[in-house]
Order: sequence, then C-alpha cells, then structure tokens
Amino acid sequence: MNTGGSNNSDYLNVPTGETNINVNTPKVGKDVDSVDMITFSQVLEANKRYTLFVTDSVPNATGVMVEDDTEAPDSLARIKCLHLMPNVAAVDFYQGTTLIAANVGYKQVTEYTDIPNGTYTFYIREAGSGPTGTVLASRSIATGNQRIYTFFSRGFKGTTGTRAPNVSALIVQ
Repeated sequence: MNTGGSNNSDYLNVPTGETNINVNTPKVGKDVDSVDMITFSQVLEANKRYTLFVTDSVPNATGVMVEDDTEAPDSLARIKCLHLMPNVAAVDFYQGTTLIAANVGYKQVTEYTDIPNGTYTFYIREAGSGPTGTVLASRSIATGNQRIYTFFSRGFKGTTGTRAPNVSALIVQ
C-alpha cells in the first residue's frame, strides 16, 4: 500500500548466522554486470522472518533489516512503525489524533501494537509536534482482521513527486 513496489513480504530461505547482503542495480550498456547500491552484513536467526527495507538514495542508500512477527492477533490488526525519512531526525505516527508511536528515530522500528480493524487515516508528524502539528504525510489505510503490518515513513521532507514524504504499509501476514 503505497510502497513503491509490492505490498507484501516475500521471504527467501537463507542460512542462519552472519549473512552478507548486497542490493545491486544493472549497469545497462556497460561492461560491468551490476553496481552495488547497498552492501552490509547481518546476523540472521533460525526460524525467524525478516524484511529488508532500503532508505535514502544512492550513494547514501542503506538497508534496515526488520524482524517480522507472523503470529496472527485475535480479532485485531497488529502494526509496528518504522521511520525511513533520512532528512527528519524522528517522527510520531498517528492514527487520526491518537498517537500510536512517539519519537521514532531514523531507521528505528517500534514494537508491535494491536489496533482495531477498519479504515483510518494515518499521519506522520515530526516528533513532539502533537496531534495538530504539521503533517509530513498522511494516508488512508484499511487494516484487516488478524493481519500484521509494518507502517513506515518514506521519502524526503520538502520534496515532491516520487520522493515526497509518504506513509506506507507492508503486509507481513
């Protein structure tokens, strides 16, 4: 939902332990096969699921590996929030005027929280600005019964078009 790509997690089986992660882009029309955009190492545990998020733009792009919970909640939706706007130090996530995650630092993820099912407008505001503070981004998102999501801020404050600030939701389960 407004992710710039798929709206659900696709998982790969990888060995446990320290894993090298490379995100590449094709180098079209050149002798080079591809160009590394992100390269880092991450310890991955057995029987866990992770989602890789990419933030910022090349050459400053970085990866953020987030552990996913796939245990369905009872008759509610479960969300966690992730802040991926590189030019904003910290944000608050709101469901309408209700604060659901406060002072989430860049590349930080919150614990899961359960929310009622339904269609709500979710807002991203600069941390501490309150429920009537300047909105960086907003999006109406319908949450489903027993679904799990990662809501995340993305884009750049002060830009327009595809790089404009957004609220996005990834369906984990």
